[in-house]
Amino acid sequence: MILSKRQHEAIHQSLLMLFCFLLPLNPRISVLVTIFIGINWLLSGCIYFNFKSLLSPIPILFFSFYVLHLIGLMYTSNWIKGMQRVETKLPLLIFPLILFSFPIKSKKDISSILKSYVSGCLLASIYCFTNGILKYLETGENWMTYKKLGSFLGFHPTYFSMYLSFAFFIALFLLVEKIKKHSLKYKIGSSISAGWFFIIIILLSSRMTILATVLILGFSFLTWMYFQQKLFRGVGMALLAIVLLFFSIKNVPSVNQRTQAAISSAITKDSTKVNRAPRINLWNAAFTVIKENPFLGTGTGDIQVELAKIYQERNYERALKDNFNPHNQYLQTSENVAKAFVMFGDTMDESQNYENISVSYELFNDLIIWGMVHYPDLHTFFMEQTEIHGSKGSFDKDVFKPVSKQHQFLKFKEIKKGSSVYKRLTKSQ
Repeated sequence: MILSKRQHEAIHQSLLMLFCFLLPLNPRISVLVTIFIGINWLLSGCIYFNFKSLLSPIPILFFSFYVLHLIGLMYTSNWIKGMQRVETKLPLLIFPLILFSFPIKSKKDISSILKSYVSGCLLASIYCFTNGILKYLETGENWMTYKKLGSFLGFHPTYFSMYLSFAFFIALFLLVEKIKKHSLKYKIGSSISAGWFFIIIILLSSRMTILATVLILGFSFLTWMYFQQKLFRGVGMALLAIVLLFFSIKNVPSVNQRTQAAISSAITKDSTKVNRAPRINLWNAAFTVIKENPFLGTGTGDIQVELAKIYQERNYERALKDNFNPHNQYLQTSENVAKAFVMFGDTMDESQNYENISVSYELFNDLIIWGMVHYPDLHTFFMEQTEIHGSKGSFDKDVFKPVSKQHQFLKFKEIKKGSSVYKRLTKSQ
């Protein structure tokens, strides 16, 4: 250790804030920041002092995913692509090592990191929107929707909207967390920021991000209103919000057109027929590859070769020309490596259910998981305050069975593993 422990911690904190600020602005530079984070981590000696923290389930899960890709190299026929894939997945090994052996213990420090990320997203979205207006004034063309809006920073609209969606929920969380203690200026600023993020998400026209954001927001809002004993009012407000959202989407041409294309593609059940939405074709091809390699996968690096065969057989011209991947993290991992572990991993890490093409997005995955695990309030809420009111009777029916004979709710911490109540809980509970 060259510097004092406090100095290394201060550097670590500053670099993490810089990383989160730059992530929505320039992922490539943010990746370079992680190099300095790693150097500071090595010099601090945290891996030796906090080695036991790396033996917890979450770090081991990340390490295991990486090891699984290394195993896939043993039976790949394309070492070059395989090594590129292993390089892309390197954050699954490095980032957990750093973040779990060098934890942020102060709630204030974690809040500062989250606010840095929100600030970066705010600056990025304002920059893109401003350039869109300038382009419109210059050319008369609409540059404020879908791919053109994110192009000013080189982002695919799906990735950019994911960043903004995460920032949207952070802004809401920080606002609601201590809403009675915040100043009026802070409340107005946070509300405007959250509203701005939601508008840009709509303009980016990423269907799945819009759907996920709306569902999570709606469910959270109704749950909150339920505990405030204002459920009926909450349902009314939710219905009004749905009508306004539907009206907004109907009047954003890019969202409307892409949604209609997705609906028509979903109705097409023939997996060999070329759909209007390319992503449906990619998923169909990916499922075929999984069926043909049911246990060990294709091997790390062989996935594109196998997909290209399917694309050619089914005349997926665009997918073949652009050499598309499956556009889904579950399918991509399932095709490459052994299935048993992937199935286990899917139940543990739902944050990875999206397309991945570079190191920066793997870091984004890790950042979300790390924040949820280390944020003190979230940990306290889930482990100490969560109440189990019932167990859902079936997947497709809203029927709940009581967890106790007295029809009383139980605290999560009160339910012992292996007990009769524990056995009646659903997997998500």
